[in-house]
Amino acid sequence: MVESLNDHMKQILENCPIGIAILETGTGERLYVNSMLVKMLGAESAEELLDRDISETWVHEEDLEYAFSIFQKHEQLVNFESERKRLDGSKWWVLMNFQPIHFEGKVAGIVWHVDITQRKDQERIANNLFAAIESLSEGVTLFDAEDRLIYANKSWHFMNRAVPENFVEGTVFKDHLKTLVERGLAPEARGREAEWMAERLTRHRNPTGPFELQREDVRLLVDEQRLPDGGIATLYTDITELKRAEEDLQNALVVAERANHAKSDFLACMSHELRTPLNAIIGFSEMIMEQVLGAIENDRYHEYMLDIHNSGRHLLHLVNDVLDLEKIEAGQFALHEDDVNIDDLLIYCLRMIKGRKEASSISFHYETPDDLPMVRVDERLLKQIVLNPLANAVKYNQKGGAITLSAHVNADNGLSIVVADTGVGIAEEHMQEVMEPFGQVRANALLSHEGTGLGLSLSKQLVQLHGGTLELESEIGKGTTVTVCLPAERIICS
Repeated sequence: MVESLNDHMKQILENCPIGIAILETGTGERLYVNSMLVKMLGAESAEELLDRDISETWVHEEDLEYAFSIFQKHEQLVNFESERKRLDGSKWWVLMNFQPIHFEGKVAGIVWHVDITQRKDQERIANNLFAAIESLSEGVTLFDAEDRLIYANKSWHFMNRAVPENFVEGTVFKDHLKTLVERGLAPEARGREAEWMAERLTRHRNPTGPFELQREDVRLLVDEQRLPDGGIATLYTDITELKRAEEDLQNALVVAERANHAKSDFLACMSHELRTPLNAIIGFSEMIMEQVLGAIENDRYHEYMLDIHNSGRHLLHLVNDVLDLEKIEAGQFALHEDDVNIDDLLIYCLRMIKGRKEASSISFHYETPDDLPMVRVDERLLKQIVLNPLANAVKYNQKGGAITLSAHVNADNGLSIVVADTGVGIAEEHMQEVMEPFGQVRANALLSHEGTGLGLSLSKQLVQLHGGTLELESEIGKGTTVTVCLPAERIICS
């Protein structure tokens, strides 16, 4: 049938960038297809299409009946969109126009095909994007370059449910602000309406980053962005609950700060109120024990006075531990560093512990090399660091048990001080607990020892002030080992 076309018409149709087919109206038979339609349908030649039934490659099955009715009536069909199949089975979208004509003495029609697959894909993406924006929990608005509302999603309307219904497509942003102010829906504008409107309008037209906005009982985080076409896209996030939580937290912090000050004041007061009588008790008990004013004729009185003296020193020690812990937690603890002979310090600590009455049934072992280095530390605090685990080793040991105090330069060129005992041990589930303030654990139901549970916790924090560490190892029924490590920078090289 191509031969029936004059050469001029053939050239026009073959070079046309649009797919073209000429169909007989009654039968739907293809009388002619151009090379572009051959390409669109993925055929090898025009003859391949002319030999195929129109239903295979023309319109979607759902559109066939409608399309044929148009052909049968010989009516013009304009901008008819349909999904079609290529010869390989793939789908594509086409925009068709049907124009009735007479061809070779037959009632026919010419069908123009435009591939709109890309446009339909973009529409699908746009529809999916629209659905996604509509489902967002955040509010979204779009204004064009003339500051007219293009779109506002469902969440925006919910967040701004007090805003009048006249906030619709085409609303100018300035008029929207005016309505908010007039209806009293902008709490931040009350008493300064004109100034607030000017500020809000300037911020809207010249976005500088997120800011907070109050809408009656709703607090919003607003993030406006300028679009390439001059419009404005805005994201609204409801932060009402977050702000309420922040306020609750702030109030809690204020209460906690007040409580902390109250605690500090109480401890400072108690420190003075307790230390004064305790120092008097300790001083007078020493005078009596030394029989400064005369001999004590009854030995039992001397024994009682020794108990009074030791109890007073114990109480004073506990008071000092609590105050030291408070200073550390407040960041107010200052080190007073000196060059210290570690061997002398450890021997002093061991002698202090051996002098305790409860240590009489325990054997002590001291293991250190002859060349222990000097260390740069706070001497008083290091004594406390060592004495606390030694005291625990005595307190929780067994009759006839042993305690070993040792020290050595470790692999990191720091100094390790180790206190090991053969006591009752600590269960694994309680290991963390004993390292916390007031975390005293009764290792054995038969044992009952007085104390605050501050010893190891305080030692750990005092070691950390020196840049070191305290580690704890223990096994029920076999004993406990405490290792204090001072960093290499604390070592004084000879």
